[in-house]
Amino acid sequence: MNNKKFAAGLAAACLPLMMLAISTPAASADSGVSSEVDAIDRCAWVLGGFDSNLTLQSAGGAKYQGEALSVSATITGLTLGLSGYLYPEGAASGGTSTECSFYNDEQQGQAEFKLSTASEFQATYGTSNTDDDAMDFTLTEGGGLGIVADVSGCTGFADNDAAFTAINDLANIFLKSSVTNKYAAGAGPKCSPDIEVSTTIPASAGAPAGAGQDYSFSGPALVITLQTPDMVD
Repeated sequence: MNNKKFAAGLAAACLPLMMLAISTPAASADSGVSSEVDAIDRCAWVLGGFDSNLTLQSAGGAKYQGEALSVSATITGLTLGLSGYLYPEGAASGGTSTECSFYNDEQQGQAEFKLSTASEFQATYGTSNTDDDAMDFTLTEGGGLGIVADVSGCTGFADNDAAFTAINDLANIFLKSSVTNKYAAGAGPKCSPDIEVSTTIPASAGAPAGAGQDYSFSGPALVITLQTPDMVD
């Protein structure tokens, strides 16, 4: 009898230990969470590659004979291109564009041409640049200053030809109207179109004062600027 009571007492004495073991919480560890990510460069449009005077000339060197005479010149090298903001020169100087993103703020690139300074050509002749007011003419009389860009060799670019006749006339002569959010290195769009600028010297009612001599016409100026409006869905 005594042995049985002793065994029961041992069993009863073990219960609290078992309960204690069950209620002991599991071990835990406090660990911070961190992350690292590289941000690529943001995209930037660049316009450059041309900065000089234009001399309009007749086709084949034709001379003025009193009839209306068309004159023109071609802008070459003017480039609208896209690259990373830290290395934008790669887009406009012929180099390779760098990887970049618009970060969901896509912008189209536009080359805006604006007529400034004057809407009249003033005529001079000879080595002494003698004025000949009778040969002066306005752009309206000459049919406007025509500007035509050849973007046929530029993927995704569009042209917008114009004939300027007054100061502050402006137009986006060529533009990239569709872009994506991210461009890999070397994939940034770029366009360097030939841009023809032309006008017409009007017919004359009589012989110019400087007949037989070289004439120069000066006056209008073009201001070319980069525009980057946000894309609109």
